[in-house]
Amino acid sequence: MIKITGGLCPKICWLLAGLAAAFSAPVNAQNGANDSQARAVVSVGHGYSDNVGRDTADNDVSSSFNALRLNFLLNRDRPRFDANFGGNVYVRRYADVPAGTDDDDVRGVIDGSLVASLIPNILTWDFRESFGQILQNPFDADRLGNRERVTVFTTGPQLNLPLGQRMFLQATAQVGQRSFEKSEALDSDTSGGTLGVVRTLNPVSQIGLQLTTSEVEYDSSQSGFEIDSAYLTYSRELATGGVQISLGGSEVTIAEQSHSTALIRFAWNRDVGARSNLSVFGGQEYTDAGALFRTGSGVSGVNGFGSPGGFGGGGLFDLRRLEDARLRDVISATNPLERSNLTIGWRISGQRTNIFLSTGLWQDRYEVDNGLDNDGSHADLEISREFTQRWSGQIGVRAYRRDFKVAAQEDDNVVTRLTTSYQIGVRAGISFEYRRYSRDQRDAPGRGYDDAEYVVFFNYTFGR
Repeated sequence: MIKITGGLCPKICWLLAGLAAAFSAPVNAQNGANDSQARAVVSVGHGYSDNVGRDTADNDVSSSFNALRLNFLLNRDRPRFDANFGGNVYVRRYADVPAGTDDDDVRGVIDGSLVASLIPNILTWDFRESFGQILQNPFDADRLGNRERVTVFTTGPQLNLPLGQRMFLQATAQVGQRSFEKSEALDSDTSGGTLGVVRTLNPVSQIGLQLTTSEVEYDSSQSGFEIDSAYLTYSRELATGGVQISLGGSEVTIAEQSHSTALIRFAWNRDVGARSNLSVFGGQEYTDAGALFRTGSGVSGVNGFGSPGGFGGGGLFDLRRLEDARLRDVISATNPLERSNLTIGWRISGQRTNIFLSTGLWQDRYEVDNGLDNDGSHADLEISREFTQRWSGQIGVRAYRRDFKVAAQEDDNVVTRLTTSYQIGVRAGISFEYRRYSRDQRDAPGRGYDDAEYVVFFNYTFGR
């Protein structure tokens, strides 16, 4: 396996350097259009949390905190570069925390990609970096001290070679690195690739045969694994949406032991009227923690920043949804798993009001060690409203349940967010944010968790 060395910082710097090159490229002289977007909102604030942990007497500890947040979106479309970079990152420093707990908390998501065109329409080279958090202990609540930062980096070429007027050969190769802040046993190097033949049936539909392979080698003595898949895929663009179906088989090999399962992927979306969109997607296949982290798991209605198949279009709420998906749906485990899931989403986009609803089910079955096998369900509702040109508000509610089969633990979780913002001028504004997270563990009523947070921010916007 080819390994990436040099640590995390060089990869981030490389990505940023490529983005800077893409953003500094001259504007297309033919049309004179500025096909880039660059926008950032910097926020400083002060807040209060009524539960940052428990002291030695097992009492809840409350604390005030100072906060700094950066929400940004950068993209550039050039003949030789496509660059996308987005994130919602915030840092908090608490005044009082339980002994042994770090008083600094860094949370949020950053996803960046750079696609360099080596041979136009035939050969590209991709770079992508994803940053976020997952729970260190999935049997505990999403609380200070139980989150760890994760970084996933991948790079490699993509080939799209015409074999005639209707036939294409598609091939990719990729190497990568995964870094976990606390779960060092999950630090790993990855490699893989795809090979496929795609035939265009008509202007709106395609059919193809795909072969994929991916290998994970852990830096520790933990045994790595390999996942190989073969499947047929069909896609069709509809007048008001699209559909894509993949059917085949998948095999995972661990320590010379192989297991197989059916591979099923289904994605369908359709515009319902002029202002709403209905989406259904799901499937079954082998995967692992690093791959689920990269995509946002698919369970919660998102497929990562800028990835096809996600609902998209929700700005800050989409970034928050990706963050929640990683914290909720990704378990830190070295074992691969068979994931089955089905999700239905509905988005309504109005002139002043936007509504997003999502509900779904999932089932995880782990190889080698079934101690993390779990079933789950979720329901999400998000509403945003512009009351005036200066005043807006958002509310979001996420409810999900996870049932660990072997551990016999079932917990219910509800996250509620309320935000209201007021623009003082063209770029400056203030906002108030409320978040409440409650967790009820059914088999142990006394081990629940409840935390309410209140934050006031001063916001300043840069760019367009």
